[in-house]
Amino acid sequence: MPQPAGKVYHSGHLLFLARKCYERITVGHESESQIVIILAAVALEGFLNDLEHHGDWVTTLQGSPVASNLARVLSEAERGRASSLLKIDLAHLVLTGTLPDKGSQRYQDIQLLFNVRNRLVHAKPEVLQYAEAGEQPEYPDIVKRFVSRGVIPLPTNPSIGWTEYVLVPPVAAWSYNTVVEAMKWFASNASREPLLKTALDQFTSSLRPITAQNEPPRPGGALILEISQPDKEP
Repeated sequence: MPQPAGKVYHSGHLLFLARKCYERITVGHESESQIVIILAAVALEGFLNDLEHHGDWVTTLQGSPVASNLARVLSEAERGRASSLLKIDLAHLVLTGTLPDKGSQRYQDIQLLFNVRNRLVHAKPEVLQYAEAGEQPEYPDIVKRFVSRGVIPLPTNPSIGWTEYVLVPPVAAWSYNTVVEAMKWFASNASREPLLKTALDQFTSSLRPITAQNEPPRPGGALILEISQPDKEP
């Protein structure tokens, strides 16, 4: 029977695809940002699955109890169809001895990313709210969370669906950066297992956040040429 020759970890490739999709967003096609959001979330899920196999690998080489426990709890979580957030809790507990702070900005960002992804993948009809003249408009909670983070501006027309505000390049960039930060976070938390930390450091060292300098064009940011009419002859 053929023996396994190695393993391929796909989370890095998925994150690479998310960035390439982001770089290809053009003016007038901002809704394609949803591809980046979904791919970024899937890449983070893949990374959590990779952690299980990294744990197995380190256990095979060194017999480390930390790595063994990491592989075990993530394997059981996957078998029990646990949520990605629960996997994060379990992995953090094994690696650091404590549960992550659910009130931290990092954890809240990860939670919001999965929330957006789930709402896109499992889309349901949306009820639109119209504010009467003089009334304070009520924005969807998911929109308010991005406004509070400074990712998008406060909407001026709350009567349209939340996707019109959320499926935009700034949220796509935020999604990608959230995953990069999460992966680096796990690498920094693996200090109790040096070999695992080395592997994660090597993987995350090449990851770079999307910055304002390399964002795709924005609506209204396209080149506009002013063409003047020729002077009429008298």
